[in-house]
Amino acid sequence: MGIQRITLDATGTLFRPRRTIGDVYMEHFRATMPSMGSFLVDDDAAISSKAFGHAFKKHMEASPNFGAATALSAKGWWGRVIVDTFPDEMKRHMLAHPTQTETLVDALYAHYARGHAWEVFPDVRPALHALAKARVPVGVISNFDDRLETILRDLDLLDALDFVVTSYAHGEMKPRPSIFHVATSTWTCPTDAVLHVGDDAVNDYAGATAAGFHARLLCRDPTKKEGGAPLPHRIASLLDIVQTLNIKY
Repeated sequence: MGIQRITLDATGTLFRPRRTIGDVYMEHFRATMPSMGSFLVDDDAAISSKAFGHAFKKHMEASPNFGAATALSAKGWWGRVIVDTFPDEMKRHMLAHPTQTETLVDALYAHYARGHAWEVFPDVRPALHALAKARVPVGVISNFDDRLETILRDLDLLDALDFVVTSYAHGEMKPRPSIFHVATSTWTCPTDAVLHVGDDAVNDYAGATAAGFHARLLCRDPTKKEGGAPLPHRIASLLDIVQTLNIKY
């Protein structure tokens, strides 16, 4: 059976943060904790941007899937990541001022819950328009918390999608096959009728392939050498999928 339906990853595939993590975190820190302003230095934003990846990985290993299987809320999980993203002096100040820290976490969590925090990649809207015109159903499968649908609505992408499956709601993350199989259950179709596209070699390409889907690894940066997928299965744009399906746009 040929490809009849498409599933897409969200972050890094449909959209990305509009500004660096460090810049946004520092801006909110200054607004919430003005007494610390004199201690901030120009490098703090860059340091925090780098530290974010380590903090995210640390807490994802300790409490997978944004704490979905624990008593911790998604916002509570992100609160721990946020605190660990800041340099040590700021972190000590935050731990000593829990009320201000709670305000900071609330503000950052709310900021990233809305579309203004994100920007859509240039190829996304033309690709979705072409797929809709050709009546190819599209869904989203993403390792994300419960804010994703609001973000997609704000970005005017939600109406182009048949469904949105988040790992937080489903209970398991990519690359587990079960989250991919939500798509085939929803569409009542075989796995080999679906093509999944995402920017992560393990979660998207390997995960979808293991679930029985066709898969493509999205590599928008031509200078970045991507492993994890054979060359014919790497694409530089979502419009490459449109061409693969022989859809005019």
